[in-house]
Amino acid sequence: MLLALTLVLGVIAYDLHRIAGSLAIVTGTTPAELTETRAQRDKRIQRERQELQDDFRAMLNTPPSRAPQPSKAPAK
Repeated sequence: MLLALTLVLGVIAYDLHRIAGSLAIVTGTTPAELTETRAQRDKRIQRERQELQDDFRAMLNTPPSRAPQPSKAPAK
Protein backbone atom coordinates (compact mmCIF):
# COMPACT_ATOMS: atom_id res chain seq x y z
CA MET A 1 0.00 0.00 0.00
CA LEU A 2 2.76 2.41 1.00
CA LEU A 3 4.77 1.38 -2.04
CA ALA A 4 1.80 2.08 -4.32
CA LEU A 5 1.24 5.49 -2.75
CA THR A 6 4.93 6.34 -3.11
CA LEU A 7 4.84 5.26 -6.75
CA VAL A 8 1.74 7.35 -7.49
CA LEU A 9 3.23 10.43 -5.81
CA GLY A 10 6.48 9.92 -7.71
CA VAL A 11 4.65 9.76 -11.03
CA ILE A 12 2.68 12.91 -10.18
CA ALA A 13 5.86 14.75 -9.18
CA TYR A 14 7.59 13.63 -12.38
CA ASP A 15 4.65 14.79 -14.51
CA LEU A 16 4.57 18.18 -12.77
CA HIS A 17 8.31 18.52 -13.37
CA ARG A 18 7.83 17.78 -17.09
CA ILE A 19 4.92 20.22 -17.33
CA ALA A 20 7.01 22.94 -15.67
CA GLY A 21 9.85 22.26 -18.11
CA SER A 22 7.51 22.42 -21.10
CA LEU A 23 5.97 25.62 -19.82
CA ALA A 24 9.44 27.08 -19.38
CA ILE A 25 10.28 26.30 -23.01
CA VAL A 26 7.05 27.86 -24.24
CA THR A 27 7.27 31.00 -22.09
CA GLY A 28 11.05 31.42 -22.23
CA THR A 29 11.45 31.29 -18.46
CA THR A 30 13.36 28.89 -16.26
CA PRO A 31 11.64 26.66 -13.70
CA ALA A 32 13.27 28.74 -10.94
CA GLU A 33 11.63 31.86 -12.35
CA LEU A 34 8.27 30.08 -12.38
CA THR A 35 8.49 29.42 -8.64
CA GLU A 36 9.94 32.75 -7.47
CA THR A 37 7.68 35.07 -5.52
CA ARG A 38 6.70 38.49 -6.76
CA ALA A 39 9.05 40.15 -4.23
CA GLN A 40 11.96 37.97 -5.39
CA ARG A 41 11.12 38.75 -9.02
CA ASP A 42 10.98 42.48 -8.32
CA LYS A 43 14.35 42.36 -6.55
CA ARG A 44 15.90 40.36 -9.42
CA ILE A 45 14.58 42.78 -12.03
CA GLN A 46 15.77 45.77 -10.00
CA ARG A 47 19.24 44.21 -9.62
CA GLU A 48 19.46 43.39 -13.35
CA ARG A 49 18.31 46.90 -14.27
CA GLN A 50 20.92 48.43 -11.94
CA GLU A 51 23.66 46.25 -13.47
CA LEU A 52 22.66 47.39 -16.96
CA GLN A 53 22.67 51.03 -15.88
CA ASP A 54 26.09 50.63 -14.26
CA ASP A 55 27.48 49.00 -17.41
CA PHE A 56 26.03 51.77 -19.58
CA ARG A 57 27.45 54.51 -17.32
CA ALA A 58 30.85 52.83 -17.33
CA MET A 59 30.72 52.65 -21.12
CA LEU A 60 29.87 56.37 -21.37
CA ASN A 61 32.59 57.36 -18.89
CA THR A 62 35.34 55.39 -20.64
CA PRO A 63 37.64 57.82 -22.47
CA PRO A 64 38.20 56.98 -26.15
CA SER A 65 41.85 56.09 -25.52
CA ARG A 66 40.82 53.45 -22.97
CA ALA A 67 37.89 52.07 -24.92
CA PRO A 68 38.38 48.56 -26.26
CA GLN A 69 39.84 48.76 -29.75
CA PRO A 70 38.80 46.37 -32.49
CA SER A 71 41.55 44.01 -33.56
CA LYS A 72 43.43 45.27 -36.58
CA ALA A 73 43.71 42.03 -38.49
CA PRO A 74 44.99 42.34 -42.05
CA ALA A 75 42.25 42.21 -44.67
CA LYS A 76 42.33 39.16 -46.87
